[in-house]
Amino acid sequence: MDSFTQGGKMKKLYIGIDLSFTDTAIVVLDEKGNLIGEYHVISQARPKTGKKDKESPMEFLDRLEIYRAEVYFRLNRIRKDHIGNNTLVKIGIEMPMGTYGSVKMGAVFASVVTLIWDKFRFNYSKIDCLMPTQLKKFITGKGNSKKNTIVKEVFKRWGFDTDNDNTADAYGIARWLIDTEQTKNRY
Repeated sequence: MDSFTQGGKMKKLYIGIDLSFTDTAIVVLDEKGNLIGEYHVISQARPKTGKKDKESPMEFLDRLEIYRAEVYFRLNRIRKDHIGNNTLVKIGIEMPMGTYGSVKMGAVFASVVTLIWDKFRFNYSKIDCLMPTQLKKFITGKGNSKKNTIVKEVFKRWGFDTDNDNTADAYGIARWLIDTEQTKNRY
């Protein structure tokens, strides 16, 4: 037994993150699938002044810095409230794709992944990334389901009630982590 597991059974937490620059949802489940915490990071909206007025790189970087600070605060809260020395943390993130797969969203994604690694690397963390179609197929059985279908299926399958599609995605990601681990342990 190594020093990480000495003194008792190792606790496992599963963190699902639905990354969005407008409403990032973070859901924390224990190894039995019980909800431990639900968090949101709402990005500062960019004022719209007209169709041709695009966000400058500096405006985007300013918004990204504020967003990073908010994500950092939430991750710190999760760490302080729920994670001790004997906690194994598994994290799943939905990858940006399609319209969200822009250079800006790539910067947001990379920024958040580095924050996650910084906060949880000492807990034998593993970060898994899911494509949106992979997550939809896991939750609904179809890789092209609409957001409202995902919200309904999350409630039907696991009894988790939310009206927020980002929260439903984050919950589904955390459940995917649990299911994937249980499947691997069966064989």
